[in-house]
Amino acid sequence: MKICLAMVYNGNPFEALGIEALATYVQNFGYDVDLKMINSSKIKNSDILQLFKESYSFVGFSVSYSNINDTYQLCKIIKENQNSKIFVGSQYATLNAKEILK
Repeated sequence: MKICLAMVYNGNPFEALGIEALATYVQNFGYDVDLKMINSSKIKNSDILQLFKESYSFVGFSVSYSNINDTYQLCKIIKENQNSKIFVGSQYATLNAKEILK
């Protein structure tokens, strides 16, 4: 099973300790995990398809107030082009679950 965990940022990258810790935890159980840091200010739709050219069983995003709209766009493109299950997580996701599920 191939899993991708990603963090989207716009401009200046920041440390994503939660998603990095999750990647390490899942790898300890023998899963193949790719960790991607995506700068949304420098990426085009065609680049997104290239970033996600591998077929993943699951694609997870760490979301925040500053990256939620860009993450929605990425999820939409991935969903239209792959058969991956997509999930999001973080404090923002927990506090805004109803909005995210729409």
